[in-house]
Amino acid sequence: MADQCLFRFPSSIGLELLLHKEEGYAYLRQPEWEDEEGKIIALPRLTRHLPLSRDISLLCVLLHEQLLLFETGSQGGAACLLSREQIREILLPMLPERHNELLLQKRIDTLIEKVVELGFLLKTTQLDQDYFEVRPILKAKINAD
Repeated sequence: MADQCLFRFPSSIGLELLLHKEEGYAYLRQPEWEDEEGKIIALPRLTRHLPLSRDISLLCVLLHEQLLLFETGSQGGAACLLSREQIREILLPMLPERHNELLLQKRIDTLIEKVVELGFLLKTTQLDQDYFEVRPILKAKINAD
């Protein structure tokens, strides 16, 4: 998805701005640089690479899938909103079986909050219930494969 951006702005400091106007997001990427001989130049990292745990990666992939399903079925305009309960339902079959339901719910809630911190979900409240908007940048940062 990163190669299908609308605009790409190279920079002399080694960062590239990828702007997706239609989707409504942009992000920085540090491409690999090569010398005249084709060898990769090791530059200091200017952006952070956050290793994701297995469970967070799993949740992000499932959210990416939900976003794609929403986009194929929607007429546009609206955001992909999921309730906390809907997120639990899609994640629960993928997690190891636990006998303590309360601990499992706390674990899922912790995963959801971590994905909110990463910026892939935006928390909103409607009718005294938590909903989460799946942000389009998830498509660029997380591959569904």
